[in-house]
Amino acid sequence: MAAKRRFILATLMAWLLFVMIDFLAHASLLKSFWAKEFAALKSKEELFRLIPFGYLSFFLLVFLVGWLYTRLFKSSESIKTGLSFGAVFGGLFSLSIFLSWYSFLNLPTLFLFLASFVYFLEILGVGFAYGYLLPPVSIKKRAWTLAIVILLGFILGIALQNILP
Repeated sequence: MAAKRRFILATLMAWLLFVMIDFLAHASLLKSFWAKEFAALKSKEELFRLIPFGYLSFFLLVFLVGWLYTRLFKSSESIKTGLSFGAVFGGLFSLSIFLSWYSFLNLPTLFLFLASFVYFLEILGVGFAYGYLLPPVSIKKRAWTLAIVILLGFILGIALQNILP
């Protein structure tokens, strides 16, 4: 598979993993925060309507992480490299987001912390996806494995969303 096609597939899979983690975290585990009416947030209806803009922003972030990853690691490296890169980039990004939100949003600090920590986990997942999908000779088996993990994550998110208060 050509390098560009491999990068496109890896980016798509990394984005789906990012969206799955976001859904799992916000639609189920952080559901109690989203159920409250905070003056600093848009209405639930408007938030729901604007989800595609959030997903587009996630894609742009995933693309940036992948672009940087491929520039820094020309040989595509390994899962360990992807996780290390994801941890550093995700740590700096989520800390930056937390400090930014904390400086101007009137939301509970725990909510801000957890939401920014979710970004860390999402970017860590993106680093893993690039480290997992870019190096191997054959990407197909790994892409299908990751697709199954993503699908199971969505199923878990839907289940938790319906179980948790």
